[in-house]
Amino acid sequence: MASLNKSSAKFLAALAACILAVSHVSAAQGIRSSAPPSWPRVFDRNGAHVIVYQPQLKAWQRYRLLLADTAISITDSGKTPVLGVVSWRAETFTNVSAKTVYISNIQVLDARFPSLGAAQAAVMQQRIHQVYPTMTMTIGLPRMIASLEHLNEPVHSVAASTDAPKILISTTPAIVLLVDGKPVLAPIPSSTLQYVVNTNWDLIHDQSGYYLLDGKIWLESKELAGPWVATRKIPAEIAKLPPKQNWDEVLKAVPPAASAAPAPQVLFTKSPQSCWHSKGNRHMRKSPAPT
Repeated sequence: MASLNKSSAKFLAALAACILAVSHVSAAQGIRSSAPPSWPRVFDRNGAHVIVYQPQLKAWQRYRLLLADTAISITDSGKTPVLGVVSWRAETFTNVSAKTVYISNIQVLDARFPSLGAAQAAVMQQRIHQVYPTMTMTIGLPRMIASLEHLNEPVHSVAASTDAPKILISTTPAIVLLVDGKPVLAPIPSSTLQYVVNTNWDLIHDQSGYYLLDGKIWLESKELAGPWVATRKIPAEIAKLPPKQNWDEVLKAVPPAASAAPAPQVLFTKSPQSCWHSKGNRHMRKSPAPT
């Protein structure tokens, strides 16, 4: 415990020194000293209504360059909301007296929209590159410090892999639950529920675990990796989800109906995989010799 406290003290001392070194910049920029607003934040930019949820910090390099992922909802005029995840980096200016960190000059690194097809996703990515950099944000300094001890590490480049994707094999009915990396959770307004943004499944989370909708069958699990079991007991708040906000298919499956079909096996993965399904166990036979 003593070594942990010593490590924490060194970390905070280094952070304080770096923050004090750049704090004069925030004063020069005239950043307001008011407390940062709560999340989510709402922006209206270029005809789009954008809801930005609290960023998940990935690194704060030299306490100046911030890298983060953010769950967002973007709605163009007359259209339904589209949910996605934006990876971005930005410059930061720290106001020590106000205990705030001002974020500006945002650059979009990547944008993912699991519910859209390739063509629609490409259009939405272009839209995000136009809209997102026009925003500025303020995050409380205590929140940044609490997140930094395990985040403030150098960001290393990762070489692209040319390995073929793994193949998942099942001899029973199965579905592939793909969550693109670490699950990004966003709150559902007017409820205690959250949903996983970086998947193309209706995947809801509450304090008791995860709830996955496959057609009309609900499955539940404590962990994304399973085990998953069919259930007819789902959180009561699911029935109160707002209509016409990407929840229409979910509301059609409430209350859960009895199903004669067996629950599918859930094959969880964090990266794209292929699934091969066979009826029953495989039977092997020797191939004839080539002529």
